[in-house]
Amino acid sequence: MGTYLNIGRPDGFNISIGTTNPTSKLQVVGLPVNTNNAAAIAGGLTVGAFYRTGGDPDVVCVVH
Repeated sequence: MGTYLNIGRPDGFNISIGTTNPTSKLQVVGLPVNTNNAAAIAGGLTVGAFYRTGGDPDVVCVVH
């Protein structure tokens, strides 16, 4: 099993999910890709879950 949550105190309090080497204050790696809210729900995500659109730009959304 990989690292699911990392809080790196020595590097300026960077927090990450899915990686042990965050490059920003909050980094989440491994968000699912869905084209829109309906696709996210059809894919099994529930209200409040995050997903990426996979487009350009690659927008991060919250299921509503």
